[in-house]
Amino acid sequence: MDPGHSWRYNSRRPGFELLLNLGIMVLCVLGYFANQHLLKSITSNFIVVGHLNDVLAMIILLSYSNILILCGGKKSFVLCTHLRAISFVLAVGFFWEYVTPMYKSSTSDPYDLSAYLLGGETYLLLIRARYSVLCPIFLNRPILCNESVVEKLN
Repeated sequence: MDPGHSWRYNSRRPGFELLLNLGIMVLCVLGYFANQHLLKSITSNFIVVGHLNDVLAMIILLSYSNILILCGGKKSFVLCTHLRAISFVLAVGFFWEYVTPMYKSSTSDPYDLSAYLLGGETYLLLIRARYSVLCPIFLNRPILCNESVVEKLN
């Protein structure tokens, strides 16, 4: 089985993935507006000023894409595996950075591709952390421990 198999084929809580992606998207939109209207005015850090919005934009785009996929009933197309998500990020990033400047007045910044990749990796970390942190809270399931952890507790 591939790493995203349990996420795509989990039939117990069909709305959980939708709510998770919606929560990630809302938090990142709030972070985007906080960065745009607050953080940029109080700091001159080049990462905050130049690339934080790119990281957040990619997380927003991945979560929004997965919301549309889930609402369309195509759970098997969800961007939850490393290959799918990073391929999507690279395709979108190359288009924004190298095709868009051909027809719109914008500049290409190769560092933005790194920010997009960081956003994609961050999204994957958030999605994969759901079973270790979020599921015990929302699904009232205990965290699964390996035997060595259980032995140490006893």
